[in-house]
Amino acid sequence: MTAFPSPAHLASWAGVCPGQHESAGRSGAGTTRPGNAHLKAALGIAAMAAARTDGSFYQHRYRRLAARRGPLRAQVAIEHSLLVAIWHILTRAEPYRDHTAAA
Repeated sequence: MTAFPSPAHLASWAGVCPGQHESAGRSGAGTTRPGNAHLKAALGIAAMAAARTDGSFYQHRYRRLAARRGPLRAQVAIEHSLLVAIWHILTRAEPYRDHTAAA
């Protein structure tokens, strides 16, 4: 993970960072980058599995986002969240702790 100084760099390389399109001071919907196709496929499977896990933080996040933005955008947001969590786990050498377990 030393090749990526921050989780944002890793998300950008993987192609799961949010798109940005701005013109004349107005923000519009942007598309995600092409990124690494193999990593994006694996993240997509992991994101849907996390979104279907009952009572998990990612399930609650997916449902909140899917209601407002739609299921595909919510899936990309979960992929991004998972990749950021993976970056922190690997750089700090700590086990994963679910946010809902503490609540």
